[in-house]
Amino acid sequence: MDVFRLSAQRVFDHQRQARPAAAFTLVELLIAVMVVSIAFLAILQLFSAILFSTEVNRNTSIAMTHLLYVLEDIKSTKFVDISTKINAGNWNMNSTQITAAGLQSLTNETIQAQVSGAGTSLLTVTATANWFDNRNRARTISLKTFFSQP
Repeated sequence: MDVFRLSAQRVFDHQRQARPAAAFTLVELLIAVMVVSIAFLAILQLFSAILFSTEVNRNTSIAMTHLLYVLEDIKSTKFVDISTKINAGNWNMNSTQITAAGLQSLTNETIQAQVSGAGTSLLTVTATANWFDNRNRARTISLKTFFSQP
């Protein structure tokens, strides 16, 4: 019986020695957590930047649509009346007037129309939209076009 016990003891000792360590050390775990945390923060910042960029592009597109609306309205006016009506402020709009026209207004949005070349057969009309984004930064976009006397 002692022989069996000795051989069994040798088998168990051999199994303990042959098995490699399968666990991570605390330092390895902390390093892994730190690397994953840094990667997660980088992805989170990228996601935030993409959301802001999307908002800027959406607002710019909306403002561009508003300017096209104004320029199309000016286009439907008689050439001889364009300068007079622009100088009278007929196409200058604030957020309330933009909404009343059936358009979605941006934050504190204003639209101004300006004309140059009055008294000639070629008018230069510039429409400018101003608004504030979600970070309270002022944004501006302008469209310039020419109208000629038919």
